[in-house]
Amino acid sequence: MKTIYTPLPSENNLFFRYKIEKLKAIKEELEYFVENTDFVNHEAFTNQVLFPYEVKSNNAIEGYHEDIASIISVMDEPNLKKDDMNSEYQRIANLYKGYQYILRKPNLTEENLYNLYRILSKNLLEGTDRLQKGCHYRRDEVFIFFSSNLDVKPDHGADYTKIPTYMQMLFEYINTDNENLSTTDKFIKSQIIHFYFVYIHPYFDINGRTSRTTGIWYLNNNKAYPYTLFNRGINLKKGKYYEIIRTVKKYTDLTPFLLYMLEQTKTELEKEYIINSINSSIHGELSPINRQTLQYILSNNAGNTLLDLVTLYNRFNPKKKAKSFEEEMMVPLTDLGIIEIKRKTSKGIAPPQLTNYEYSLNSTMIDNNPKKIKRLKLEKFI
Repeated sequence: MKTIYTPLPSENNLFFRYKIEKLKAIKEELEYFVENTDFVNHEAFTNQVLFPYEVKSNNAIEGYHEDIASIISVMDEPNLKKDDMNSEYQRIANLYKGYQYILRKPNLTEENLYNLYRILSKNLLEGTDRLQKGCHYRRDEVFIFFSSNLDVKPDHGADYTKIPTYMQMLFEYINTDNENLSTTDKFIKSQIIHFYFVYIHPYFDINGRTSRTTGIWYLNNNKAYPYTLFNRGINLKKGKYYEIIRTVKKYTDLTPFLLYMLEQTKTELEKEYIINSINSSIHGELSPINRQTLQYILSNNAGNTLLDLVTLYNRFNPKKKAKSFEEEMMVPLTDLGIIEIKRKTSKGIAPPQLTNYEYSLNSTMIDNNPKKIKRLKLEKFI
């Protein structure tokens, strides 16, 4: 089985590598999808998925679960005075401005990366987490906690004395040999960049958001627009994401991380394809909240009931009562004919006047193309 070695070393002097054959099936699946789906191959698609959905997902991976309406309100007014901001507002505003910065397509250099880090970390760091004046990277060791369980031993970032060398090797990797790569090969490369940044852990904090934003930055600079939504899939299976990162660091084999990212991202692209077909079937445009609701519907592995969907929503957002969720998120889709109520169930939802019900998506609005829709089991939803 052919092994591809990257030019990126680990601290035990082994180079990170991956087995290309194990990625072949999902790579071919993705390549067929992106080559035959026009709307994902434009810069407008990246703008649509970044604002507000990737702002939400990138922060949510760190455990911050702001809802779409809150994110949009910050995006509409991202420049409040510091005294008027709370940490939630600051995190959203920073990521929004960070995405605006990378979309201006500056070269991915050491100085520009430092500028991005300063944007993402603005007003969020305690004194001990700040870099020393004049330093681009940390000059002390850092511990990485993957669990709140104190019995789980923390990981650590790379030896700080090696960071400048490792980062220069990463920049060289980022900026060479991009011309002849397919769009999907560029995605694979972006995720190697994403992983290696996490491996180095060049800062005391904000490493995760910076690493994932750098992956998007590389994709956008190299016009690999379909893949700029990759944070969504991580958020849905976050525990596995951190577990795989630790495994790859231990064995220097990137294959499981790349396979995970390819598979999760294909599922998210299928959801976008379905949502786009629904959007094409209505008069007007789906709102951001309409789209978010559809993403949750297509992510729901439990039963297709209002209560199941509220439970899923409340895992990733400030908790919302079922009645408010139904009025704000389900009724608009029902009015558009996108959701159909199949039957009321015997189980009620507090408050007592709200009855639980089963729903389905209107199958006449969905393009269920079997050559493209391979991960989603659409029969469950329609």
